[in-house]
Amino acid sequence: MDKLTDMSKRNEVNVTYVNDNEYSVRLIRWLLTSMGAWQSSMTKTSIEKLRSLILIILSFSLICFTFVPCTLYAFLEEKNLQARMEALGQVSYWLMGVIKYSYILFHRGNVRRCLDHIERDWRTVERSKDRDIMLAHANSAHYFILICTSFTCSGVFIYNLVKGMSLVPVSIENHTFYLHPLPCPCYSKIVDTRYNPAYEIIYGLQLFSGIITSSIVVCACSLAAVFIMHACGQLTMMMAWMKDSFTIPSIEWTRYQLSDIVGLHVRTLSFIKYIENVINRICLVELLGCTLNMCLLGYFCITEWENNDTKNTMAYFLVFVSMMFNIFVFCFLSEKLSHQCLQVGDVAYACDWHLLPNCTARGFILIILRSNSVVRLTAGKFMQISIVTFGDNARIRLKIFGPICTCSINATKYSILMTRGKKIKECMKHVREDWKKVVLKKDYESMMTHAKVGRTLVVMSASFIYGAGMSYRTILPLSKGKIIIGNLTIRPLACPSYFAIFDEQKSPAYELVFFGQFLAGFFVYSVACGVCGLATFLIMHACGQLEILMRMMRNIVDGKDDTDDTDPDTRIAEVIRHQIRSRNFIKKVEEILQYMCMVEILGCTSLVCLVLYYVIMEWENSDTTGLITYFIFLLSFAFNMFIFCYLGELLSDQGIKVGITSCTLDWNRLPTRSARSLILMILASNHPVKIVAGKLMDMSLTNFNNIIKTSVGYFNILRSTEKFLSPFVEIDCQRPSKISKSTRGDKFSKSPESRKIFKSIRGDRFSDP
Repeated sequence: MDKLTDMSKRNEVNVTYVNDNEYSVRLIRWLLTSMGAWQSSMTKTSIEKLRSLILIILSFSLICFTFVPCTLYAFLEEKNLQARMEALGQVSYWLMGVIKYSYILFHRGNVRRCLDHIERDWRTVERSKDRDIMLAHANSAHYFILICTSFTCSGVFIYNLVKGMSLVPVSIENHTFYLHPLPCPCYSKIVDTRYNPAYEIIYGLQLFSGIITSSIVVCACSLAAVFIMHACGQLTMMMAWMKDSFTIPSIEWTRYQLSDIVGLHVRTLSFIKYIENVINRICLVELLGCTLNMCLLGYFCITEWENNDTKNTMAYFLVFVSMMFNIFVFCFLSEKLSHQCLQVGDVAYACDWHLLPNCTARGFILIILRSNSVVRLTAGKFMQISIVTFGDNARIRLKIFGPICTCSINATKYSILMTRGKKIKECMKHVREDWKKVVLKKDYESMMTHAKVGRTLVVMSASFIYGAGMSYRTILPLSKGKIIIGNLTIRPLACPSYFAIFDEQKSPAYELVFFGQFLAGFFVYSVACGVCGLATFLIMHACGQLEILMRMMRNIVDGKDDTDDTDPDTRIAEVIRHQIRSRNFIKKVEEILQYMCMVEILGCTSLVCLVLYYVIMEWENSDTTGLITYFIFLLSFAFNMFIFCYLGELLSDQGIKVGITSCTLDWNRLPTRSARSLILMILASNHPVKIVAGKLMDMSLTNFNNIIKTSVGYFNILRSTEKFLSPFVEIDCQRPSKISKSTRGDKFSKSPESRKIFKSIRGDRFSDP
């Protein structure tokens, strides 16, 4: 009779699985269907396929309708740096949407597999208690989705609304009008939005595009929330089964129950793997994109606050909060899943498994061991996602980021060098011709002096770079020796590496990797020295030519330095010819070096910040070798920046001296016609050519001071962030190797019978103390 009652209850619960499954995936189905990305478990009809295709084309068209004109506006039309940054921030947001939407479309099969897994789980529910657990987690997922939708859609909608309501001055045919701007600026050569009805049409289409992009963001969060909360529900249900398994009087039923528990555990872990395959790249795009956009939004909030623009400040702040919440959702869900997996092992150990027969009790061992392996979701298999351990490995990641940044910077500079090969060859030919034309001993000594100064700077730079680099690649890893953790021996490498096809710790793989990293470092540091040497050589030669130009200007009136008797007009012609030649040479040098200078400044700014942090870390760890190595690195990066800024300052000073020299000539002693010929020369001399880093900032000692201040400021932010996260870092999120008595229970720790059972399970290797 009891069995019949139990079966009737199971059937009653099973009948509701269709409605329960529909409730748990309803929001995902609505979102995916609206974007044409829903893949039904049944065969689609032709009408459904056509509708999905139309929705996909429409969604991509609306996104590209905003993305493409805004990108063209940022790169081809807008000249103001802040406006360009704002446009690039919007471009990155839409680009994130395109990438995530494309990924969801290409992985509809994996999403469908997870949804089918959820449906089978609902179908197999037999107890009302299990159904309540799963419904509770489905409700939690719904709350996450609704909150994420509220933040994302409200932030984007209010931003579009505020942008459309504000007024900006626009010049049309020498008249200034106040017009409403678009949320995303549009390239004017495609359509001129200053006139009606073009503005209203574009504004409406951008609103629809914003809705679609926001829906994609919400859809990504919804997939993570529904799938992860369902996995957490399965693990919670499994823990309830383990607790209830000891209330069953029959040993035979206990074995069946244990079999069901193991099956559910394996099934849930497989489902978590499916989740990882679906959302790991979405998480990577979300984390990288939101990190960049939050940086830009923080900057925009500060600038709008300084301009007393409350509306725009609030709009940017709401978008900032929505992105921060999106990152929080992914990190919180991953942390919750990891915590649930760890709890399974705790519950399995805390059960009264010692009361079971030996064979049955052994079944808990694999559950406990498997639960000790922490399950974590990753962002593109690149970094783990969690909250508690957010700062746990921050120092290691920052140390790894240094070599990555160095290699990336020098790879970029090497690529620029390869594209500038023809211009470098022309400059070398120009230098060779200048040396051939030297006649006077004064000019020869001036050029040799500048060449020797350049050589000295290059030798000093190479000494710093190679000294620090080779020490980092060889002495620093070898000085640490072998690190032994239990039965594992680790031989450190200069750059921590991951190789999927072989174990780099085994010989001869370790030696080959170590030597390969040494050669790679030698090449990287050679590129850094080569760029510095090229800049020094070209600019110092230009400075020598400008000094010769000043000597020729002073010789115009008297002609004391002439080997042949020449008239003033001939001397003026030679000066103008030399001036034009020198200015053309400096322009070529500026074209070669401008982007390399920009990469050098941006890279060294971040590297000085990181190396300062490394110096503090090694000081705290009392590692003298590491401290000296990183301090030399700090000097090398700072000295490299100083060389570039000093060379730019020196060239500017020489240009100013040329202008002063041209204005202080005794031109009144020249014939009137000859004096008039000096006018254009004086005008050109008072507008010297400068070296500009990426057309953004002049290379000067003043900017070197600003760069060092910026690096120290970033370092202070880094240290403040570490201090803020230090309470979280101290939390030990790993399970302890030994379970305390309170977890085991005093009865088990003191009972001889329990010790006897445990001894029989573990075998003869277990011995009483």
